[in-house]
Formats: sequence, C-alpha cells, structure tokens
Amino acid sequence: LGDGKDTGKSVTLNEENKWEDTIGNLLQYDKDGEEIAYTWTEGDMPEGYQNVYTASAGTLSGTGNPYTLTMPDADVTVAFSPQAIPWDGDGSEGKPYLIKYASQLDLLAHRVNGTHGETLQDDGYKDKYFKLANDISYTHTSAWIAPASTENNFEAIGGYYNGYRQFCGHFDGNNKTISGIRIYKNGNADADKYQGIFGLTGSGADIHDLTLADARITGYGNTGGIVGRNEEGTVTRCHVADDVAVCAVQSGAWYHGGIVGYNSSGTIEQCTSAATLTIADASTSWYYGGIAGYNEGGTLRDNLAIGATVPAAIARSEERRVGKEC
Repeated sequence: LGDGKDTGKSVTLNEENKWEDTIGNLLQYDKDGEEIAYTWTEGDMPEGYQNVYTASAGTLSGTGNPYTLTMPDADVTVAFSPQAIPWDGDGSEGKPYLIKYASQLDLLAHRVNGTHGETLQDDGYKDKYFKLANDISYTHTSAWIAPASTENNFEAIGGYYNGYRQFCGHFDGNNKTISGIRIYKNGNADADKYQGIFGLTGSGADIHDLTLADARITGYGNTGGIVGRNEEGTVTRCHVADDVAVCAVQSGAWYHGGIVGYNSSGTIEQCTSAATLTIADASTSWYYGGIAGYNEGGTLRDNLAIGATVPAAIARSEERRVGKEC
C-alpha cells in the first residue's frame, strides 16, 4: 500500500529465492510533493519463525504486521530474514527455556555449535534449564527404515563443528516425543561422528523424560538415538521407539547404541530402546549395543533393550562382542 492505497504489487519470498525479491517503480512523492509511506502485510510464516526486516535507506517502522517504509531520495533495499522465535523463559530451574517448535530446537543446536550465524555458547549452557513444551516433528521425505536414504534435516546438539562442542545443560523432555529426524553423515572425519539428538554432552548435562520416534541417524562413530557421546552426563527415562534406525555406512565405524553411542563416566538409567542398529562392515566395526555401544567407567542401571536389532560386531581383541556393559 502507498499511503493506504493498493499499489497492486506483491512478492513471494521463500527458500528458493533466498528470501529476496524486488518491487520496482515505486514513487517517492505524491502529487503534493509529500513523501509516500509504503506499508506491507506479510502472509503466513513457517511455524516457529518470525520476520526480521532491515532497510538500506529511508525510515522503516513497525514491529509486526503491517510494516511501513518511508521512501528516501534513493533506491532502497528491504531485507527480510526469517528467524526462530526466541525461547520463552530465562533458563533458570523455575523458568526454563521453553522449546515449542522444531525451529527452537534447531536454535539450541546452532547456539551450542556456533553455526548458522549464532554466537557460540562456550559453556554449552551449563547450569541452564530447557524444557520441551510440545511434541516436535520434523518434515521428511524418506522412511526411517529406507537403507538408501541420504536425507539430512537435523543438526545434532553438540559434536565437532570447527572444534568440539558440548551441551552441558539440563534438558527436560517433559514426556514429549521428537520425531522425523534424519541425519546422514557418510564420511570418516570428526564432523561425521557424534550424532544423535545430542551429539556430544559434557559434565553437568542432564537429559531426561524424552522419547525419539520415526528417526534415522547415520554417523561414523559415537552415534546414538539420544546422545552420540556422553561424557560425565546423565541420561534418565529416555526412550527410543521401534521405528528408529541408528546406522553406519562406513567401514571402521565404532560405538553405536540405541540410547548412547559411547558412555564415558556418565550415567544411563531407566531407559528403553527398540532401535534397529545397522553396520557397514562387521570385520572393522566395533561396539554396538542396544542401550550403549560402549561404556567406559560409567553407570548403566535399570535399562531395557526390548525388540532391538543389534548387529554382531567384533571388539579390538577380536573377541566377538556386541557392545560392552550394555
């Protein structure tokens, strides 16, 4: 609208055009020589996102529909950036950060990992509290069991992202379910390890009351349904359903588990898994387990792997073994 009058012009912004388009031939002044104020109203945004606009010139106002731009004495570019809606809460135990949408779970990954333009959280949110407010489902195109799937729609929270990144906070799954995750890492570098909802957790991490369903997670090593590698953290009352696959497509892939791939001085208790684990080469791959692929100095207590499919793997000593203390 130009001064409230319909200009008849509109644009569609989406991922395909990188959220950019142009409306040209807009008048700066009306017939009386007054600057024209242009307003626009945005359509539906993807769930969990909000708009952030910036203008290269002129005066941009409005914090929501509609937005207004007063034209300057020059061409102007209005940039649009869809961003995840910020978490409610302050991260305290009494007012945890609430995660309601997939975009907000992605935001946690991006901040822990220092990716997608987000500032790296050096302490991994140590002593901060998060709570899943809703079931979260990721859009996907392949079935969880599809062996040829290369789909990738999720970034693990923690792992190797130009350095090792750990999640060290508290995550209350609130008896909710995360579903639809597809992770595909087919290399053998550090960035291909540490896969799961949480790729790498550290001291102080506490993940509890969370269920994973309809998921396919493929990693090179230290790969699990809930946590890829757990270092001194606690995983309690977490469940992996029977429509989850934890996979390896590279030979020499170590440490895959239904709940945790590698448990280093951590605690896993009261968890269940019915996951299907797959292996690329049993002669060069070690430590696959229904609950944990490998346990080093940690505690596993009151867990149950029921209906899980675990391939035969060989320990380094060449003794046939499926996992260790799993």
